[in-house]
Amino acid sequence: MHGYQYHGPDPGGELSKYATREDAAADIAAAAQEAARRVEPLRGRIKRGGGLERALEEVGRASGR
Repeated sequence: MHGYQYHGPDPGGELSKYATREDAAADIAAAAQEAARRVEPLRGRIKRGGGLERALEEVGRASGR
């Protein structure tokens, strides 16, 4: 994702492994879903003000959960 952040889509694969914006978006969505999956078990142990709950709900809606 770092190469995409700095160089954008690169159909030739020289500066980024992402040929299209959709390729990068799919990896970003997968990373967000994985982060949400790992945070979910910690819900009861984290002191929070509601931001974590809203973020997890949004990721859940986006992934169809």
